[in-house]
Amino acid sequence: MSMTIIDNLYNRSLEIIKFLENQNEVTYKSDYEEWFKKILILSVASYFESLVREIILKFTENQAKNIYIYNFIRNKGIERQYHTYFDWDSKNANRFFSLFGDDFKKKCEKIIKSDLELENSIKAFLELGQTRNQLVHLNFAAYSLSKTSDEYYTEYREAMKFLSFFEGELNR
Repeated sequence: MSMTIIDNLYNRSLEIIKFLENQNEVTYKSDYEEWFKKILILSVASYFESLVREIILKFTENQAKNIYIYNFIRNKGIERQYHTYFDWDSKNANRFFSLFGDDFKKKCEKIIKSDLELENSIKAFLELGQTRNQLVHLNFAAYSLSKTSDEYYTEYREAMKFLSFFEGELNR
């Protein structure tokens, strides 16, 4: 998997943490680690939203025979709709898959049922989205996250497999 802006953000954060540690700035290091987790969650969620939109728009552009249809889908079906695509509290992406029709949903469910790694990837994706929602809706400044930035970063890397799967299946 190639490096993304999230990978760069995470790696830069590790450098800052190491610097603060080397400077024996324990309090600043601890504060930074807490803030960075929140920044990481928001960055990952925003990145995922842009990837999902990009995948759908690219697919639509390739499939639409008419620019008017493409523009309608982009303007009404995609703009500001991402939050409605998923059931963030569930442990599966069935709601999202069903937006592409029952056949697509059934095909994806069948594949996922036999692929534990993919199933876990979807769970990681949804958990990150749900955590983002909690952060922004339940007092960002006061909200306490339960995992480390390393754990959230690992979830991010795991969730990327879901997006690769989705793009592959959509374009099959």
